[in-house]
Amino acid sequence: MSSELDPVNCELNGVSLVEASAGTGKTWNICGLYARLLLERSLTVDQILVVTFTQAATAELRDRIRNRLHALRGALDAPEAADPLSGALLDRLRFKQGRTEEQIRQALDRALLDFDKASITTIHGFCQRALGDIPLSMGEPLDQDLTESDEELVDEVAWDLWRKWVAAAPPDAALARWVWQEALTADDLARALRLHESKPASTVRWPAARSPAASGDWSSLIAHAQAVWNPDQLTDLLTTASASDQLNRTRIKPEQLQQRLSRAIRDWHGLLAEHTAPALQTQGSELRLFSRAYIDACCKKSSPRIAHPFLDAGQAVLDELEQRSADGRAAWLKALQQMLDEGRARLRTLKHERRLQSFDDLLGRLREALLSTHGGQLAQSLRARFPAALIDEFQDTDPVQYDIFRSIYSDTALPLFLVGDPKQAIYSFRNADLNVYLRAAASAQHRHSLIRNFRSSQGLITALNALWGGPRQPFLIEGLEYHPIEPAGARIGALHDSSGGPTAPLQLRRWASPQEGQPGGKSVAKAQVCRDVAAEIVRLLIASDSGKLRIEDRPVAPADIAVLVRTRAQGQMIKRALAQAGVGSVELTRESVFGSTLARDLAQLLRAIIEPGDLTRVRTALTTRLIGLDATALCALAESADGLLSWSARLREWQSLWRQRGVGAMLRELGAQTQVAPRLMSTNDGERQLTNLRHLIDLLAKQAARGLTPAALLRWFLRQVHEPPSLEAAQLRLESDEHLVQIVTVHRSKGLEYPIVFCPFEWDDSRPSGAKAQSTQWRDGELHVIDYRNADEGLPEDAESHRKLEEASERLRLTYVALTRAALRCYMYGGIYRIRDSTTTACKAKINWLVLGDALDVHAWMSRAQSVDAIEDAWTRLAERSDSIHLSRIVPRGVLPFWPGQPKQIEFEALAAPRYIPPAWRVGSYTGLVRSLSDHRVVDHDLYGSAAEGETRHADTDGHGLAADDILRFARGAAAGVCIHRTFELADFTDRSTWPEAAAQALRETGEPAPLAQEQLLGMLDAVTCVELLPGLRLDRIEQRRRLNELEFTLPAHSLGAEAVISCLRRHGVEMPTLSFATLRGYLRGFIDLVFEHDGRYYLLDWKSNHLGDRASDYDAEALRQAMDGGYYWLQLLLYSVALHRFLRHSQPGYDYDIHMGGALYLFVRGVRPGWSMPDGRPCGVQVYRPTKQLIEELSALLDAPGAASATLSTETSA
Repeated sequence: MSSELDPVNCELNGVSLVEASAGTGKTWNICGLYARLLLERSLTVDQILVVTFTQAATAELRDRIRNRLHALRGALDAPEAADPLSGALLDRLRFKQGRTEEQIRQALDRALLDFDKASITTIHGFCQRALGDIPLSMGEPLDQDLTESDEELVDEVAWDLWRKWVAAAPPDAALARWVWQEALTADDLARALRLHESKPASTVRWPAARSPAASGDWSSLIAHAQAVWNPDQLTDLLTTASASDQLNRTRIKPEQLQQRLSRAIRDWHGLLAEHTAPALQTQGSELRLFSRAYIDACCKKSSPRIAHPFLDAGQAVLDELEQRSADGRAAWLKALQQMLDEGRARLRTLKHERRLQSFDDLLGRLREALLSTHGGQLAQSLRARFPAALIDEFQDTDPVQYDIFRSIYSDTALPLFLVGDPKQAIYSFRNADLNVYLRAAASAQHRHSLIRNFRSSQGLITALNALWGGPRQPFLIEGLEYHPIEPAGARIGALHDSSGGPTAPLQLRRWASPQEGQPGGKSVAKAQVCRDVAAEIVRLLIASDSGKLRIEDRPVAPADIAVLVRTRAQGQMIKRALAQAGVGSVELTRESVFGSTLARDLAQLLRAIIEPGDLTRVRTALTTRLIGLDATALCALAESADGLLSWSARLREWQSLWRQRGVGAMLRELGAQTQVAPRLMSTNDGERQLTNLRHLIDLLAKQAARGLTPAALLRWFLRQVHEPPSLEAAQLRLESDEHLVQIVTVHRSKGLEYPIVFCPFEWDDSRPSGAKAQSTQWRDGELHVIDYRNADEGLPEDAESHRKLEEASERLRLTYVALTRAALRCYMYGGIYRIRDSTTTACKAKINWLVLGDALDVHAWMSRAQSVDAIEDAWTRLAERSDSIHLSRIVPRGVLPFWPGQPKQIEFEALAAPRYIPPAWRVGSYTGLVRSLSDHRVVDHDLYGSAAEGETRHADTDGHGLAADDILRFARGAAAGVCIHRTFELADFTDRSTWPEAAAQALRETGEPAPLAQEQLLGMLDAVTCVELLPGLRLDRIEQRRRLNELEFTLPAHSLGAEAVISCLRRHGVEMPTLSFATLRGYLRGFIDLVFEHDGRYYLLDWKSNHLGDRASDYDAEALRQAMDGGYYWLQLLLYSVALHRFLRHSQPGYDYDIHMGGALYLFVRGVRPGWSMPDGRPCGVQVYRPTKQLIEELSALLDAPGAASATLSTETSA
């Protein structure tokens, strides 16, 4: 038995399960429990683990807990203003815990000061933290990229396996027939692989191995059947037997016989023409109508046996097909088992190699670690780190997550609170398992419940208690009960309705019952419901406009009304009906934007752009809303000689733009040329469509950024459209929601509330279409089983019934979530409809259980449909028992009423200009600083050279007798400088074999096609690498592993000013021309060409491509000094030295500047060559400088100083 939770006085030890029904203040209670754990247990904020399941919920919970701690802190200073919970918590601390005011104050101040460290996280965030300390022991890389989904990697593995086992394997006739018969592809393998990866705690059961049973003598079977085939005789026989009442009228209905005979003749004609055994499914065909077993079963026992030789021949053919089908299935399952085993191992290997892990991997790895032989030590470590835990939304836990928390906290007295509502467990498609909650409830040491509803009005709570309190098992499964809820008063106030319509909080709207008229088809019922929803919403809004419908003192607005649907298709139906009535609406859904019709249109357009020569694809693309040609325009194109060809040419242009500038730029240009946005906005749901288009373009651009070619990007996009993913990034975006009725999927609505809610489709139990399941998932005790057997292979008889029962229970839980979103009024629709003249499906709708479950047991309800009269009477009795429920009939509507109201105009008013606007932070660089100097010639020469910006200039070819392949003859300018840099970056100095490709690639990338350019670059590499730059230092001895190319850095610069820099440099004897640049507030960013290690010291090296002359004297000490001064390279050298100093300080243990910093080398590479040296023996073109440690640390401090723009730092301060 559970007791009502008292967050102030409940036990704080062991496992406590809290059932928090909808609207009962779950988060409020979690905040109170958190405060008690913090203050009573003297824990810190990082020791209390709070886990929930989404980033949004985590952010909200963090804010609510912080606010609770602030409220407690405020209550200490102003007790008279304390809220009841704060007052009760403080009284307990004072009088039962003996805490002083000062102790409480200090604890709260410390918690608020450290609250950014609070361990409030998602389940995946917790796993990431827990695993952070143990990657080495698990054999995992230290640094791994985390991805929300590994779907693409799974697809890659599945396709590889498919090629290996199916496409490229030696042909297996049975396997091939089954693959063809079931239309299996690599996508089916990928789905199975994802299933097994997402449920690592499941038990998998396969059928026992079997030997092929088919005879293989297909030709003789067909020949015999053809010999005795006489469709006219068979037709006469069965027609006579039916007319003489020999056949069971339930199995073979007389009114359907002739139609079935025609289909049987057609199917047998096709089969008898097959000379090789086909891969044919007999299900769905009428082949059995001419078979011995079926006809014997359909004959009445007292009737003579119908005789015809083809019935026996046909039976032999069908038996052979059945055996071949069984052989094919066995071959497929054998291959599937091997592919899944290999695929899971391959996935783990690939993730390890690519340093990649998904969210599911985090859970699986932590569970694996905790259940391993050393798991006890890890659990003990986690208990010490998190001695208290609160798990929110526990009803959405899966077996892996439960194993994690159970391994850590079971068999201890540490407090673990499991908070959730099993009645809201609606995420089985995300692997949530309600049975986990029920198991935890059975073993919990303390069970509590929250029964006071703060969301809904008293009348609505009374109505919901009447509805859900009727059946003995309202959710069909044992252990999941409904406890009556007590009203605590709706937070938003009361609904005042004087419009003249029914005012009951729960409105049951049902269409005409059989007694009042024959029930219509399902599509008719849907249309009728949508029109009634729109009409009632119009009535409410008109009443609100006239002052007859208010929430407290304000009118009801469209945004106060929500229509909850199960699928986006249902939402679209409601949206169209509302649009016809003049009511704007907005959709909030968890469905993927890839499932939208616009995504399919975009896929057709992209296909045509990739294949503009395929005129069929061109025509299809032209009919999409993205191009928008109508039938008249298409006919005109067909009559024109070059109409389609001109469009084909435009598609080629877009393809070229795609390859040059990317898919995003191409689609934006296409949209501008074809006026996509105005065309979409002219439709009823234009804002939705334009939002979808922009979302799709964003997703395409992000995927393209991974380097996919247009063809590869199209393949990715088509996969997403074919099977839309459930990733958060792909969920439909909100267009806008002001002054609009909300259309929300039930899954998306969980956790939300609305004053008025419509539930138009709770009667529709249709399952979303999808791929056929290859396995049955069921529960064997505490085990979740993925079972590939059928009934003949050992699948228990009740496995399928258990699956259906759990599915039915979840549909009822979805209904519970939908109804409990309402605060003041809820409309629920229902009724009886026909499918092929049968009302069975409608009568077995799950919501009918709510009014029949008081008189039936679950087995009786699941096994047979109740009568239409019994169902209608039960709904009527429910309404009669409670004044809070009103039942009315839907009136068929021809023309919908129209809401004339328009959204109120919002008057915009500009804010007053601030008196002071602080300078914006920006990202600066050395180049940016020196560009602002008054002497415009001062530029980064190794980017621009002495030519004008963007110009490429070639050296004279007849000066000083230079060889044709001399680097001094190489081009000058920006592109030439980049080419030289790139050559050094790509070349392995110790491996000359890499040099030709390095030079060639650099030339390709930068477009420097001058004659002998590659030879010139190779000569430069040879000269520069063999020169001794410092005693014992040659670049051709520096291995790749001791190099870092293009080391990027970003340094905070609080207020870096020229005056402070010059003052600092001059104090250290560094003379430099006058600096004058705008104060940099923000970040200093740059790239160091090369950092390398030599003899335990680290050097930075900068390649300078400046052409200083053609003689050795042009690269001597004086020439280098002038070049360094003229380009302000000294400033660059010092800033880069500061960056390297900081990098080494953080990356090298025991780093000491004096020991490990080698200095800076600036190589003017055109003059670095053997034989060219200065009078003192140093090589020409090499500028070496090692700043003092004091100078570097003072410059480093200058970057950090808040007021460094005009002030200087003393040497003593910087030290």
